[in-house]
Amino acid sequence: MTGDNGTIMQRDTVLWDLAGQPAYRLVHQLSMDDAAVACVLFDARSETNPFEGAAYWAEVLKQARTNARLTALLVAARTDVGGLPASLDRIKEFAAKHGFAKVFQTSAKTGEGCSELLAAIKQAIPWNDLPAVSSSHELTELREFIARLKGVKEPPVKAALNGPIPQLLSIAELMRLFAADSGHDMPQPQCVAYLQRLEDCDEIDLLVFDSTGQAPQPDDMMLLDPTRVDAYASALLVAAKDEPDGPGHLLESRVRDGDFKLEQSERIADKTFEKHALWYVMESLFQRELALRESIDGQDYAVFPAQCTTALTFPGAASFGVALGLTGPVRGIYATLIAQLAHYAGFAKREFFEDAAAYHTATGVRCLVRLHDNGDGSGEMEVSFDNGLPPNIRQGFREFVEKHVESKAVPGSLTKRHAHHCGKCSKPFDDAVVKTRLKDNREDLNCPFCDERTPLVNLLVPSTAESTSVAETMRSKAKSGRQRITAEWVIKGKKAQGKYDVFLSHNSKDKPAVEEIAQKLLSVGLRPWLDKWDLEPGKSWVASLQKAIPNIGCAAVFFGPAGIGPWEQEEMEAFLVEFVSKGSSVVPAILPDAPKEPELPVFLKAKTWVNLRDWKRDDNDGFYRLVCGILGR
Repeated sequence: MTGDNGTIMQRDTVLWDLAGQPAYRLVHQLSMDDAAVACVLFDARSETNPFEGAAYWAEVLKQARTNARLTALLVAARTDVGGLPASLDRIKEFAAKHGFAKVFQTSAKTGEGCSELLAAIKQAIPWNDLPAVSSSHELTELREFIARLKGVKEPPVKAALNGPIPQLLSIAELMRLFAADSGHDMPQPQCVAYLQRLEDCDEIDLLVFDSTGQAPQPDDMMLLDPTRVDAYASALLVAAKDEPDGPGHLLESRVRDGDFKLEQSERIADKTFEKHALWYVMESLFQRELALRESIDGQDYAVFPAQCTTALTFPGAASFGVALGLTGPVRGIYATLIAQLAHYAGFAKREFFEDAAAYHTATGVRCLVRLHDNGDGSGEMEVSFDNGLPPNIRQGFREFVEKHVESKAVPGSLTKRHAHHCGKCSKPFDDAVVKTRLKDNREDLNCPFCDERTPLVNLLVPSTAESTSVAETMRSKAKSGRQRITAEWVIKGKKAQGKYDVFLSHNSKDKPAVEEIAQKLLSVGLRPWLDKWDLEPGKSWVASLQKAIPNIGCAAVFFGPAGIGPWEQEEMEAFLVEFVSKGSSVVPAILPDAPKEPELPVFLKAKTWVNLRDWKRDDNDGFYRLVCGILGR
């Protein structure tokens, strides 16, 4: 179509089919960002509960991150099989209650209602509210070329291909194929920028470790079909849930090797490419706090806490607690909560169960979380405690859970009630009775079932400075814990791919200081080349460096109290030639205890140097300036 100013406008609609089964619900959040329209189907063949799942989806859609208001349409499917299972008035009442804009009766077999649904989808997309993307001739050309690579458009790409088109290919290979097909080259920075815009439109997936903030490089791979990411994420979650002993975890080696059930049609055919893609799928799950990493009996596991099916006798010794009612993506909220709590290093032990988790302090006292999922987008998160837990820890834990739930649930949906149980028979006490006893300053309650006297504790009290401090510490430690395990996975991935991020050039006398910085780089997912770690004993450092150079994107040259070593000068000069020839950067960095104004080599004097003299101080940004230099930001 033609815009108001005469520009040619192209509007593309991407249809994304999300599996509706409960087992796949945890990965829905990977695919729902920036949705404009949602069609929620319910099966007209169901005679017991035709709206099963539709209520859940209604609440999840309210939480979707979008660029504009999301329109939800309720669609009765397969109406050719027995018609509607409920009266139209009942269906419309359900739709109005849950915020659906319209109701449609459809049959893929007969075509009933399909054209009307298509028209409604087109009309519901708020094109004027969506961000417009200007497209140059080159971007349009590249976009159409990729569509031909994927087989979406004709004619198919044939030039410079040796065999079938792979599902993964490097950016450099894409540029080569595009040049051979179009007859002209595209500069690398321009191509990368265009690919990032196509990735934003879900047309491709650039396999770059997002958690490190790195920009795509020529040797990075591109996945032509981004739906494969969801397919693998879903398969991993289902595989963890289906483990026979129900722990909710898989050996890392099984994850890396693709050793789990997934239809062959959903897989990346080339096993090497499949292994490559799985590094990035798992990074996404770690980042979104749907998975953890743990060493169990000397073996590394990917842990999916929310997929555990081991039964828990609940509440056990815990007799008092609170229940937080909520609506929204209940299982996703629960999964991210228990992952965050697992990241907190203040607990000496943690245990995962089916819809429950227990966190032990150093003295063996437990904080417990249990999920009650109603299956319709609503539920309760129950928090309870063993006796003997200090009040500030108990209250801080509750505040942490409450803030997490409130931040992710449907706004205004959070409710609170007392959730006390008998310490002997585990029967729940009525909230009104507990509330009355607490109001009268009674400290216990006789169980109406077994007559056991059970202590009462009022947890629904205002925050204190001590409890808020505990909650804030938990939040901070949980965040750093997530970053740590994600970085560990990323470093493993880079080792498997033979990739380095930075070469550390230094005087051997300054090695202790440089090695400390190298360890810190690993903790943020950046892999340094350090002679002590990567130079094979007895091998020539020159030969080793020449082999490593193609896989290193940057060099950091450190200046410390020992000055420049005799072989470091040769090393820097050789590297300068190599790095300049491939457009990479060299970052000079000043170590602690270095001379006040170190004499920099001529080729580094024009470069912005990084001051690392006080990099360990919390208020010093030296280390992060080094990171920015490595990332080219």
